[in-house]
Amino acid sequence: MWSTALLPAPPTPRWANDARSFVDEGMSRIADLPLEELYIDGTHVGDTGLMILSRMKTLTRLDLGDSSVTSNGICMIKQFPLRKLNISGDKVHNDGLKCLSQIKTLTELDLESCEATEDGLQFLAKLPVLAGLRLG
Repeated sequence: MWSTALLPAPPTPRWANDARSFVDEGMSRIADLPLEELYIDGTHVGDTGLMILSRMKTLTRLDLGDSSVTSNGICMIKQFPLRKLNISGDKVHNDGLKCLSQIKTLTELDLESCEATEDGLQFLAKLPVLAGLRLG
């Protein structure tokens, strides 16, 4: 029987990147792109990064899960024409949900492991086309 314990680990590809290396300041490099979807989940992007990204007016899908975003940052993106938003694992409280209630185009929302409470869910009733909601 052969053992792989003595084999060296394969080298890390040069293109491999740690998502945590993306930070707020880097968002200025993409803020003027006409993106419709942006996935920055698992990064160190936080409220300052969202303030920079608030120049984007074409985003319909934004994934911020497990990033450094708080309720203050969520309030900066309320003008986006978002249809899908993931803020799972972020430090978003009930006041952040209140800001989300102003995004009338939102059809899917992922709040898993957020810091909002049941009281904050009342604000989601103001979302006229919300068809999918993930809690937990």
